Amino acid sequence: MRSRARVAVAGALVVVGLGAPLGLMWWSGRAAAEAEHDKILAAPVEEARAAAERIAARVASELEGLAAREAERPYYQWQSLIVDPRGAYEGEAVVPSALADGPTEPLVRAHFQLDRRGRVTSPEVNEAEGAPAARPEAVARLAGLREALAGRRAVAEGGEAPAVEGVSDEGAADEGEQVAKVVEAVKFTPGKKGAKGVLEQRLDNAVYQQNAAAPELFEAIQQKRNKPVGSTASGEVTVRVGPFEWETLVVGGEEVLAATRMVETPDAPVRQGFVVDGERLAAFLVDGRVTGALAERGVESAGAVVAPLGIEGVDKVVRVALPDEAALRVAAAVPLDEFWVRSVVLTVFAVLAALAILGLVVQAERLSERRQRFAAAAAHELRTPLAGLRMYAEMLEHGLGKPERQKEYAGRLASEAARLGRVVSNVLDFTRLERRSLVVSASAQDVAALCEEIVKRHAGGVAAAGARLELVRPERAVMAKVDADALAQIVGNLIDNAEKYTRQVADRTITVTVGEGEGGPEVRVRDRGPGLGDTRRVFEPFARGKDRDAPPGLGLGLALSRALARAQGGELEARAVERGAELVLKLASAEP
Repeated sequence: MRSRARVAVAGALVVVGLGAPLGLMWWSGRAAAEAEHDKILAAPVEEARAAAERIAARVASELEGLAAREAERPYYQWQSLIVDPRGAYEGEAVVPSALADGPTEPLVRAHFQLDRRGRVTSPEVNEAEGAPAARPEAVARLAGLREALAGRRAVAEGGEAPAVEGVSDEGAADEGEQVAKVVEAVKFTPGKKGAKGVLEQRLDNAVYQQNAAAPELFEAIQQKRNKPVGSTASGEVTVRVGPFEWETLVVGGEEVLAATRMVETPDAPVRQGFVVDGERLAAFLVDGRVTGALAERGVESAGAVVAPLGIEGVDKVVRVALPDEAALRVAAAVPLDEFWVRSVVLTVFAVLAALAILGLVVQAERLSERRQRFAAAAAHELRTPLAGLRMYAEMLEHGLGKPERQKEYAGRLASEAARLGRVVSNVLDFTRLERRSLVVSASAQDVAALCEEIVKRHAGGVAAAGARLELVRPERAVMAKVDADALAQIVGNLIDNAEKYTRQVADRTITVTVGEGEGGPEVRVRDRGPGLGDTRRVFEPFARGKDRDAPPGLGLGLALSRALARAQGGELEARAVERGAELVLKLASAEP
């Protein structure tokens, strides 16, 4: 019971000692794996959102800078022909606009101007009589702009153009609609985001008039007319230029960004603007390995993150697509899978270690119990022959007993001494067996003759114990490779074992049979006792019967006998018979 209690305590300590760290590992490891899982799922979203915000800020900065630079450009450069007040010439001279060969800003695709009658012009296309033909791509862009701006008028927000009798509007949508030059009606709304407010550009009145009539002046110069065109009145005029405002246009079926501004001249308001080159703007939509795209605000963007541009009038956002959700979930599942594999492996090793420790504890307890039983059995086994030796020795010493039985007493002394010798020999040989130093020297010998001598040596002791020992052997020799001393020890152990376990039966005959078996020479020792029970355990060291009435002993005889048999190239087997037990020693045959 104390042994079981110690094993239970050891098991509890092992469970606590391994279970607590294992549980902590599971808890912390799972939390770390789940955090890594969530991080992997969230990281692309955060990276895409940060990239979208950086792209949006970059695009907004570029567009606002573009609008600021274009706002500083003189208003008259939106014409194809101008009279440059800064030109190094005298008199009336008409030159192409700085924008006549196309935009000077890389992000601008085209400039355009919308007058009070809805007429759209471009500085790249000179439509005056006698002017050189414009580039086809410029003409195509102008056609697209006219289509996109069809129906619009160059009237500022909140402004109205009252009808004036006698003045017709050639660009009016409805025939007979009248407009007049409206200067006071133009209302500006300065201060919008990204704009610098209203600018005032002052020009000499003659230069202003010449720019206003630049096409007619160009025709006059072409026709070499001497009559000047335009007013020569002195003084200055002020042209008020409003801030650029962003909007979206559809030019040639393509949605593009455009910026327009109101220009208030002494004659009439006009609206000027430019269209952004989408292909070049796309270069600013790249952030490292991430590429964004402009999308409409409010449009559902599944599988993507968006960031607003933050420019008033531009109802667009930067859209950055997220990685494939399935692939992302597969990648995010890796930390959890690794955690489970690692945890299961560690748990299996921990359980195996716990079982190994418990096995060692149980084995140690068994060995402790075996040592205790061995000590008790050895004491009993040694005490019994020693007591007999002492008794018969004292009888001979003091002349006790019948004189005619002194020879019998001497025989008893020899028998008890032999028994004591077998016990000591078994212990020593088992010690050699444990140290793997048990060595035998087998040679070809007559097993029948050897067994006959062994039976004669044991017959007296067996008879004194109340049993009968008999030998059954063939007349001819039975040759086998054996060690005579090892054979004597094996057969002696088998006879001694049979004598012990037949003390409670009526027929105590022990039969030693020598002959040829199916595999070679055999020595069989049979008794008529209760039998061996579980034949699988009888050869284990210290194995004893569970019956309380079982005779005392060390439990080494059969284990040592099998080891000696195998050392000679033979085998020792236990056979279940109808009554009693039979142990068969199989030996390696040899030539006579």
